[in-house]
Amino acid sequence: MVLFLLLLSLSPQALANLNDCKIMYSQIIEELDPNLSKEMNEKWFQFLSYDFLNTHLYMKAGNGDIKGWNRAVFSHLDRIPFRDRGLKKRKPGFTVKEQNELFQRTDQNPVSSICHVSKYDPQGNIGFCFGRATTVHIEALRMGIQKEMIKKIWAVGHMKNDIGDWQYHVATIVRDKVGNWVVIDPIFTNPKSVKEWASELEKMSADNQLQFFISEPGRFAPNHPGNYGKQEFSHPAYNNFFLDLMKQSQKDSKSYRH
Repeated sequence: MVLFLLLLSLSPQALANLNDCKIMYSQIIEELDPNLSKEMNEKWFQFLSYDFLNTHLYMKAGNGDIKGWNRAVFSHLDRIPFRDRGLKKRKPGFTVKEQNELFQRTDQNPVSSICHVSKYDPQGNIGFCFGRATTVHIEALRMGIQKEMIKKIWAVGHMKNDIGDWQYHVATIVRDKVGNWVVIDPIFTNPKSVKEWASELEKMSADNQLQFFISEPGRFAPNHPGNYGKQEFSHPAYNNFFLDLMKQSQKDSKSYRH
C-alpha cells in the first residue's frame, strides 16, 4: 500500500526531475529535423509529450517518417544511462528469474490478470492494458528496482485482431542486469525485448503505421501527460479496478518479502 500511495503522491515538480524522456525526445526531434530552432524544438516536444495520439495523427497526415521515428526512439532508449546508484535496497536491473517473477505477479494478480478483465470491462471496451502496466510498475518497485530504471512504452496507431480493434497499447519496461530494456506485458507468454515486443504489435497494425513512444512510468494515458492520481483511479468507467488493485497491493505487501 505504501508503494501505491507513493505513486499517487508524486508531484509534477518531483516528476520533472525524471527527465530522461525529455532529453531523449529533444535529441530525436533535433536529429530528425536539424534545421529546427531551439524554440520550435521545445514547442514540438511539448506537443508530442502532451498527446501521443494526436502526434501520431499529425505525423501520419503529414506523411511524416514514422519508421524513422521508431528507429530513433529505440536507439535513444538504449542510450538512457544505466546507473547503479549504490542504494542498499534498490538494484539497477533484474535477473532473468526476477523478470519472470515480475511477469507472473502481474499475470496472476487477482485484479489485473487478463483472466479477470471481464469483471471490470464487461463490454470489452477498455482492455485495461494501462491497468496491467500500472501493476507492473507497482510490483517492480516492490521488488526493489531503482525507480528511474522503469519506463512505459506506448504503441499508437490502428491495431486489430480477431477480437476487435483499438488505437493504442501500453506496457511497462524495466532494465535487466546489464542494462537492456525488457517488456513485461502479460498479453504475451513471457517477458520480451523491446524489439520483439514491437515486432509482435506491428503484426496487429491495420495500416503498417504503428508509432512508438516512451514515457516515465507514472504516465496514465496517451493523450494527457498527467500521472497517476486519485481522480483517474476512481473514475466510474473503471468499475473499481484501481481501487481493488490498491486493496490487493496492500494485501500482497504483507506476503512478499524483498
